[in-house]
Amino acid sequence: MLASADLKWILVLIWAIWLSLVTIMNICEALMALKVLPSNFKFASSNWSLLLNVTGIYNTPRFIVVLLFVGAIVWEAAATVLLLLALVGRSLVLADLAFGLMMGLWGGFLIMSQFFRSFVVAPAIPEAHRSIYGVCLLSWLAMHIL
Repeated sequence: MLASADLKWILVLIWAIWLSLVTIMNICEALMALKVLPSNFKFASSNWSLLLNVTGIYNTPRFIVVLLFVGAIVWEAAATVLLLLALVGRSLVLADLAFGLMMGLWGGFLIMSQFFRSFVVAPAIPEAHRSIYGVCLLSWLAMHIL
């Protein structure tokens, strides 16, 4: 039988794997946009083209869209590293920092979804961000309850 402490770290492991995949797929998407990877490369997120479409409502300058995308990748990578370090060191402090970063990231995405009215371009975007934000919050709470 698993102890509740083990469940905490399984939860962190799941988030670390998932966020690692998200980060890598976004990096691959960026490399596709830079023509480093071919346009038919499969292991990519499609978030760059989605971000271009969503921010297009205000004719957002491309350099701002680039900053938003690169910023999200860096933020995701930082949270991923913190999750992995928390897991290796079984550090609740690092796990809290990682979950704080993730909630900030997904909260930022929620705000941006509203600002750019992404529900007009792709209604699933704000729904996905709300869901991930909520599950992230629940995971953080579970870390402290278990």
